[in-house]
Amino acid sequence: MAEHTPNSRTAPLDPRHRDRVFRRVVLRTVPFITIVYVIAWMDRVNVGFAKLTMLDDLSWSEAVYGAGAGIFFLSCRD
Repeated sequence: MAEHTPNSRTAPLDPRHRDRVFRRVVLRTVPFITIVYVIAWMDRVNVGFAKLTMLDDLSWSEAVYGAGAGIFFLSCRD
């Protein structure tokens, strides 16, 4: 069996360095994910508000609106 020699890929990280890396990753990704989630939520809410006037303005039936909204919600599932 070959003897294992540590290198940069397998060497364990110093706990302080690991914490710094984790903190950087979290501080860069969490705000972005939060913003994207809020935008997706607002987009879904707007579909409901659009129904109030869109059905009358476009002379759509409930079935047509339901099909379109269903396709929209399937495309942006969480």
